[in-house]
Amino acid sequence: MTMMKQTLLDFDPDEAQKHFHQIMKSITITKKDYFREGCTTILNSNMTALKRCYELLEDMHKKKEKRFTDPDFGGQGPEDTGLSSIINDVDCVPYWVTDPDNLRWVRKK
Repeated sequence: MTMMKQTLLDFDPDEAQKHFHQIMKSITITKKDYFREGCTTILNSNMTALKRCYELLEDMHKKKEKRFTDPDFGGQGPEDTGLSSIINDVDCVPYWVTDPDNLRWVRKK
């Protein structure tokens, strides 16, 4: 891909957006791009992560959603709303973490 040097006066936002969409459509995410199986929002490279963000935003716009909820981060069930929603080993909590009784993970319903 060749980049042309442009000044701010020459910059066309519509053209840049069109070019960005073309780049995003040219990127394909494969199984090996995901950090781990079953996790759809953590990827191994900046470009595939950007492509995944692009896909998620397109999906949000289609559904007319205004808030993104990451399915791979935080509590995964009704019982998983406290400290265990952000720390895997609750028996080995760093000293700087807040009192577990004061922590609640809330998902949009």
